[in-house]
Amino acid sequence: MTTIAVHTLRCGMPLITEVNPAVRSASVCWLLPVGSAADPDDREGLSTLLAELIFRGAGANDSRAQADALDALGLARGADVGGQFLRLTATMLGDRVEPALALLADIARAPRLDPDAVEPARALALQALAGLKDQPQERAGILLSQRHNPPPLNRSGLGTEAGL
Repeated sequence: MTTIAVHTLRCGMPLITEVNPAVRSASVCWLLPVGSAADPDDREGLSTLLAELIFRGAGANDSRAQADALDALGLARGADVGGQFLRLTATMLGDRVEPALALLADIARAPRLDPDAVEPARALALQALAGLKDQPQERAGILLSQRHNPPPLNRSGLGTEAGL
């Protein structure tokens, strides 16, 4: 049986936890309010770049040190952009939650945003955008959203070639 609890942190952020004694792993999903709807009209894709850049150094760690620290904890991690939020996710063994949260807090609160990392991040974002040609289902979903949702909620989260 799982137990779900809602807490409010001192900063006002809600924290929802679910404890399941039957598993030894832990997962984190952190919703950061910087989704594609917040991108400036002429910079659609800025949040997409941020989703890539946050894993290229944060806090005291440069890109290599950050990757090594996350790997040493065995963290499976990712970030993706939706309309309202950038979703930062991580899964790890349960006994590694505390050090993992310290690293994830740096990623969320103090990304380095190194200027040298911007162009490689942009290239990856453009590659993902170009890859839509080979993914008709995803492309159809994006086109439906663009047609039926009001701006700025009609953005895909991948950005546009001009915006990137």
